[in-house]
Amino acid sequence: MFRNGRDVGTVCKYCLCMCVLGLLLPHPVFFIVIYICYNSIRRVLPEFMSLQWDALLVEVNAISIFLSLWYVVCFTKIHAATTSSSGSGSGSGNGLTDKLVSLSLSMCFLSLRLLLFRLMVGSGVVKLASGDTCWQG
Repeated sequence: MFRNGRDVGTVCKYCLCMCVLGLLLPHPVFFIVIYICYNSIRRVLPEFMSLQWDALLVEVNAISIFLSLWYVVCFTKIHAATTSSSGSGSGSGNGLTDKLVSLSLSMCFLSLRLLLFRLMVGSGVVKLASGDTCWQG
């Protein structure tokens, strides 16, 4: 897979470029490439990538894919609405599309809130289970 440390560094640089592009232009392709690069690095460095934040990165990336899909759909709808010459030519399927976009956005934000809740509870459990006397009230 990787012949030396430079290959891992190249994959990391490529992943960093995809992150910057994903911030500037949120498109699902960038986040899918980030996920593939991340899994490549994870296979090479399993000791480093078995920490608590490992699963958090994968989950946030999955949510980012769905949020970027929502962004692309909304951007396409806005672009189609501004380029159409008449207001009545939008079709009868707009109500269903609006409901689906709204539902997908609600589900993405709900999953982000659940992810944050899981992170907070998991961090608290790890601190309490460590046996350190400062964390035991």
